[in-house]
Amino acid sequence: MDNKWYRVGETTQNYYFIKDLTKNQKGIQLMIKPVYTNGITAAGFVFNVRVS
Repeated sequence: MDNKWYRVGETTQNYYFIKDLTKNQKGIQLMIKPVYTNGITAAGFVFNVRVS
């Protein structure tokens, strides 16, 4: 793993679907990072997801 974050999309909706994910290990790590309309970026929320 290269320990880099990649932007896969954005939305103004409450739901977002990420497709075409590939797994290299038994899990993936996702971050949701809010960016508000005034351009201010909030701290990201990181999730570890186990993939089977």
